Amino acid sequence: ISKIRKHSWIIVASLALALIGFLIMDVVTNNTFGGQTRYSIGKIDGTVIDYNEFSRTEQILYNNSGTDPYSRRTYLWNYFVEKTLLEKASGKLGIGISPTELEDLQFGNNLSPIITQRFINTATSQVDRDQLNQIKQGLETNSLRADLLAYWNEQKNEILKERLQAKYTSLVSKAIYSPTWLAEQKAQEG
Repeated sequence: ISKIRKHSWIIVASLALALIGFLIMDVVTNNTFGGQTRYSIGKIDGTVIDYNEFSRTEQILYNNSGTDPYSRRTYLWNYFVEKTLLEKASGKLGIGISPTELEDLQFGNNLSPIITQRFINTATSQVDRDQLNQIKQGLETNSLRADLLAYWNEQKNEILKERLQAKYTSLVSKAIYSPTWLAEQKAQEG
C-alpha cells in the first residue's frame, strides 16, 4: 500500500490518459468535427448506413402509417442492404436504367410492381391512372407538395432498386442455363 501511495501520480495519469482517449475516440467515431454528429447504424460492404438517412427514409415512406415499427425497419434495412450491394454489382457489370425506362416504370405501360401495388383504385381494383397522371403533371410543373415530392423520390429509388434486382437476377439465371444437349454430353463424359 505504501508503494501505491508513493506512486499515486501514475494511477492518476493513467486515468487521465484513458479519459482523454475515450473522448477522442467518441469525437472521431461520431464525426463531431464541425458541429454535426453522424451516427452509423451499420456498414454494408464498406458503405456506411447513416442513421439520419435511414430515419428520414422511414419517416417519408411511413409517415403516420399504422404499420408495425419492427416490420417497417426490417423492410428498410433489407432495402438498404440490397440497394447497396446491387449498386456495386450493377456498376461493375454495366447494368443500368435509362431515364426513358424509369419513366415507363413510373407512368408508362410497363409499370413497376411498386406502382401497381401502391396506386390501386379501390373501386376498380386497377391502377389509378388519373392519380399517376396528376403526379406526373405535378412533377413536370414543379407544383407537387413537398411531402409528396419527397415520397415520390424515395419511391423512385425503390423502383430503381427493384428493376436493377430484376435485371441482375435475369442475368444470373441466364448465365447458369445449360442446354439439354450440353448436360447430356457432360453426363456421358462423367
